[in-house]
Amino acid sequence: MRFIKLDETKKGALLSQKTKDYVENYSMLGSYGSKHNDRELMAFEKDDSNKYKFMLVMNKLNEGAHIKGVNGLIWFRALDENSKILFLQQFGRIIFGLDPNKDYDEDERTIAIDLVNNVLKVNMQKGEKKYQDDLELLKNVVEWCKIHNNLLPNINSKDKLEARYSSILKMIQEKYSKYINNEELNYLPTDEKNRILTILELGSVIDLWNTIFDEKITSQKDNLKDIKLDDNIFELTSVLKDFVEIDKEVNEELKNTFEDILKEIRKYLEEHSGITSYAKIEDRMQTTGGKIGGYLQNYKKEIIEKSYENGDAEYICDYFGWLEKKATKEGKLKEIREYLEEHPGITNFSKIDYKMQTTSGKIGGYLQNYKKEIIEKSYENSDAEYICDYFGWLEKKATVENILKEIRKYLEEHPEETNYQKISDKMQTTGGKIGNYLSKNKEAIIEKSDENSDAKYICDYFSWLEKKATVENILKEIRKHLEEHPEETNYSIISDKMQTTGGKIGNYLSKNKEAIIEKSDENSDAKYICDYFSWLEKKATKEDKLKEIREYLEEHLGITNFKKISDRMQTTGGKIGGYLNHYKKEIIEKSDENSDAKYICDYFRWLERKATKEDKLKEIREYLEEHLGITNYQRISDKMQTTGGKIGIYLGGNRREIIEKSDENGDAKYICEYFNWIMYSDSEYNPYDDKYKNTQEDIIDENIK
Repeated sequence: MRFIKLDETKKGALLSQKTKDYVENYSMLGSYGSKHNDRELMAFEKDDSNKYKFMLVMNKLNEGAHIKGVNGLIWFRALDENSKILFLQQFGRIIFGLDPNKDYDEDERTIAIDLVNNVLKVNMQKGEKKYQDDLELLKNVVEWCKIHNNLLPNINSKDKLEARYSSILKMIQEKYSKYINNEELNYLPTDEKNRILTILELGSVIDLWNTIFDEKITSQKDNLKDIKLDDNIFELTSVLKDFVEIDKEVNEELKNTFEDILKEIRKYLEEHSGITSYAKIEDRMQTTGGKIGGYLQNYKKEIIEKSYENGDAEYICDYFGWLEKKATKEGKLKEIREYLEEHPGITNFSKIDYKMQTTSGKIGGYLQNYKKEIIEKSYENSDAEYICDYFGWLEKKATVENILKEIRKYLEEHPEETNYQKISDKMQTTGGKIGNYLSKNKEAIIEKSDENSDAKYICDYFSWLEKKATVENILKEIRKHLEEHPEETNYSIISDKMQTTGGKIGNYLSKNKEAIIEKSDENSDAKYICDYFSWLEKKATKEDKLKEIREYLEEHLGITNFKKISDRMQTTGGKIGGYLNHYKKEIIEKSDENSDAKYICDYFRWLERKATKEDKLKEIREYLEEHLGITNYQRISDKMQTTGGKIGIYLGGNRREIIEKSDENGDAKYICEYFNWIMYSDSEYNPYDDKYKNTQEDIIDENIK
């Protein structure tokens, strides 16, 4: 696919042209006048169009503004972490912009697209009052019920306290009813378990777990007025898509669109025989709305590439005789040689505008892009050799020795140079700047200085060898610094620079801490540094770390989420949760030989999830047998017991393996037959067979669903 870089004006004009039939755009900016902004808002709120309406807002409509009918929000601008009120105003606007008395379909629900992570960034706990514990709230409500002849509070009562108590009961019922007769309670910490059991017992006193609550009858105005942060009025449901998944979807859509376009162009050519200049076809396509000639011109190369596998692409290529011009590299070099033989005396190859028959591209562009390859090919191909001789390229194909010799000669003629990076003179051997070469290859030149006199001269010229320090020299210098600065406690922020490397001491210590610890057994300076910062106390084996984690878990029974353990380890200084999260797989592998690893795995029930491929396939089959009629496997969001991941993601990532396994595994065969994968295998799939045909409308409908 070819991309054209457009300036902002052209982008805006093109976007408006493409979307004018189904999108209306409005904007309210702080730089506009108030009358202009009022007109934009009034037009935006009018319900007089079937088109989608978008309003671009900057420094307007932040707080205290209700927008009629708005049902979506795209955040392009990041909010400050303390902007909780602004966040609630902007997000709340799309929740209460719709009619609360109207039933909306699932696809009409409000959506917030957060491109700048405001949901994660804004501190939602800022300024929040500390509300009572659920158990205390329930005790208050039960006491109220006793006073009122054991009647439950009415959610639609005019008495605000009674209505609020009813909301609390409903919230507690939704939150805790899942724990009734649930073994999950046994894995909770003892305090939490006892608290929940007390809530269940207290709720039974007023028959809370069997009660069906009425819906609250209220106006939108009341909703806005009566919201309490602990009422759980709404919840956020986020959808995370990574770019790989989106890229696959887009590529699949482009693939289908490309094939539809080729089909339409073929049909057009069959109805219009005798066209010789494809670039001049002015008729427009139904699939894209663009001119056929423009499309053929932009995608000629892609159509030629696709001609081997697509009948429509092959027909188009045959129609215009493009395949006759699908030349090899040798054919291209031969054509360029013939052109140069007819045009002697050209000095600047990059400015040759003549177009090649083999590629339709300019000769100058081809030579510029493939100069290096042509030089490499000059030893085996006579046309490449001719081109190189014509432009004198082989004279410039220099060895490292030639380059160093040229730089030495330059330095001998310019003894005043002190800053090698700023030497802008170009070399004959490479065509590049001397300064750039020296900057990129400084270390290589220093290494070569022992065997090459020109490299030695360059190093002596710039005094590079004085800085060619060993690890031992660096450690010695750091030790000397620490002896002179006994107050240093945080090694990572030592900003003093070393003579040996020119870099900061803190940066070196941060990057090479482990290497210095390893060297401490044999090098006294490394030992001094380690003792100075007490690093050796933390030099622990994996076994030590596992042992420490086991001891911690034995003292803290009932932890369910290992990732959230924020206590730090003595052996590493890092958080236990971070270590477990990073090394979970290794700990599971080690559980067969190490008792501490086995204890950790048993504690978190990791070994129950150590499943084979056969276990995973079996679980997916059982799921499909219980859920007949699924057509899009990628959208199955239910999670697997064996892996903890989504079934849809597993099927998407392992589809080819499952197909290959279908000959020997009954569960794999069932899955393939369920989704008709075997019928669509690469060797048998034919997109032009009627039984596989999907129209563009079918694809669009499926995407909308």
